[in-house]
Amino acid sequence: MPGGAPQAHLTDDALIVRVNPKRFRTIIWTSLILGMFFAGGGFVLLVWGQEGRGFGLAVFLLGALFLYLGAMNFGISRARPVALRLDANGASGYYVPSVTWDEVAMIGVDGTDSGASLVFRLHDVQELRARQKTAWARLGTVAAGPQGWHLRVPQLVMDVPVSDLCAHAQKLHAAAK
Repeated sequence: MPGGAPQAHLTDDALIVRVNPKRFRTIIWTSLILGMFFAGGGFVLLVWGQEGRGFGLAVFLLGALFLYLGAMNFGISRARPVALRLDANGASGYYVPSVTWDEVAMIGVDGTDSGASLVFRLHDVQELRARQKTAWARLGTVAAGPQGWHLRVPQLVMDVPVSDLCAHAQKLHAAAK
């Protein structure tokens, strides 16, 4: 695949794209800074606040949420999971549950530049949701659904251009028919 990154390599007929840890730096640092600010401010309001403790607790919990977001993204960047795997059987990865090409109705690119995503529309999304074991796993297909796409892999976490991935996925999808 021309223009690919070191994280993307062909093994037999499979294209494997790993998460690029450098792409998470901004998210991690922003989350940590906001988390420290809100958690510290909430703690100050809880200890020295004259009014009710509810506002201080809410600010502290918001800070804790930002700190959790930073820690979660740090964990993802350290583990470097496979963001996307495309092969003759279908697609899978960290952002996409395993789907076969028979289940995929359409493949496209949604968005522009760094905000673009590789997106999949499925024939029967309810069947996929029934296979997923947890509500947290089903949330991804529900969240991507309002735009008409059921699965979404963000460009933000990969070095490989989404347009290249889309062309490769469409070739594999056409070959499977």
